[in-house]
Amino acid sequence: ETLEADVEGALARTLEAADAALRAGESAEALSQFELAQRIDPQNVAAQHGSARARNLDQVLAHMAAGSELESAGELVAAREEYARALELDPEWEPASQSEQRTRQRIEDEAFDDHLSNALLGLAAGELKTARSELVQARALRPDSREVADALAQLRQAETTRQIALLRARAEKQERNEQWRAALASYRAILKIDARVLLAQQGAERTEELAKTEERMDQLLGDPTQLFSRATRSETERLIARGRELEAGRSQYAARVEKLSVAMRLASTPLPVVIESDSLTEVLIQRVGVLGNFERHQILLKPGTYVLLGRRDGYRDVRQSVSVVPGVPLATIVVRCTEEI
Repeated sequence: ETLEADVEGALARTLEAADAALRAGESAEALSQFELAQRIDPQNVAAQHGSARARNLDQVLAHMAAGSELESAGELVAAREEYARALELDPEWEPASQSEQRTRQRIEDEAFDDHLSNALLGLAAGELKTARSELVQARALRPDSREVADALAQLRQAETTRQIALLRARAEKQERNEQWRAALASYRAILKIDARVLLAQQGAERTEELAKTEERMDQLLGDPTQLFSRATRSETERLIARGRELEAGRSQYAARVEKLSVAMRLASTPLPVVIESDSLTEVLIQRVGVLGNFERHQILLKPGTYVLLGRRDGYRDVRQSVSVVPGVPLATIVVRCTEEI
């Protein structure tokens, strides 16, 4: 009766002793106490669970010792694997949990330091792609890191500076090749990045004017008949004058200016036009004047399109359009009123 009355107390004391031995790493003592508790109460869950932990304790401690040795040697990944194996055997072994967390943090810290260091070295060496890759990995480990934020700011500035330098070199090459529109696009790309870049402002202004004047010259050279208009000739004179100011060091541009100048001289140089009549028809040229009656007459006319009229009493008037074009031979023009009314 005395023994039966103390069963619960004896079980509690046994389990307490078993837990103490387990925490102390004394696997044999822990297993002995847990088995004693099971003999007192074969259905006791704590005793059954404790027995299983005690049987694995020696292996757990072996993995812990191996992990500690590896950690001291700086082999953190291998150490963490040992701690993880110990946790697999006994998920409740607190030293294993703490050690696994500690080595994981150390691995993360070292990886962060390596990525940040590599990024800074890449920045210093101008290897911007490498620097960005390393910083992305560092930020993934520590999203709120001030060091990463500062390094990213430096990287963005370096990328901007490099991009502007590349665009500037491209624009200058395009200018040397007299590709005005392409150079203008490059300068505008720089201004889109940083509108304060004076070189790009000046380059955009310069190449835009060169592009516009060259395109207008090409239009006029493509259709020189536009130069027959007085208004167009006035515009062209201004265009040539400005082209002379801009042509220095620009051979293709200067050639266009010269071609247009020649075209202007031709468009302004009168050409001989021969008109035949019958001395009975009065001949006049619109916007020029009355030529009178004659059999053959030669007149100098500037290139352009003219309307010749013939008048004779009792006869139907005749009207003829004539184009005077430099370099295009013009046949003798016949103006006679021959149809009686």
